[in-house]
Amino acid sequence: MVRISPFDTNKRRHTSFASVIVSPEIEDDVQIDIREEDIKMDTFRASGAGGQHVNKTSSAVRLTHLPTGMVVSCQNERSQHKNKAVAMKVLKARLYDLEIKAKEKRWRNWSVIKKTSPGEVKSGHMYSNRIEL
Repeated sequence: MVRISPFDTNKRRHTSFASVIVSPEIEDDVQIDIREEDIKMDTFRASGAGGQHVNKTSSAVRLTHLPTGMVVSCQNERSQHKNKAVAMKVLKARLYDLEIKAKEKRWRNWSVIKKTSPGEVKSGHMYSNRIEL
């Protein structure tokens, strides 16, 4: 199949291309608590090569984190339990990344302290494009 790649700025024809999402892999010592009622799990049949086994079992897993709407799916392994474990690890990594970005944003919006004269300190709040005192 030959088509115009959405990733090529010159709009050239390509025979194949891929989109990649890079997310951090977190260590086991990082605690991220995900409540079981916040996750919706769907199972479906995996696609691709694999013979009759693929057509008979629903081993692929899709996890949806309901509070954030984040969706993670995995169909790499032959076992539904292994796919769920891999999907949970990816979901935890993405939620950890989301939390880190939220902390960085809060830090940027933190109060700004401005010294006006010796001994006098004014504090204000910094917004996206201005400082209010």
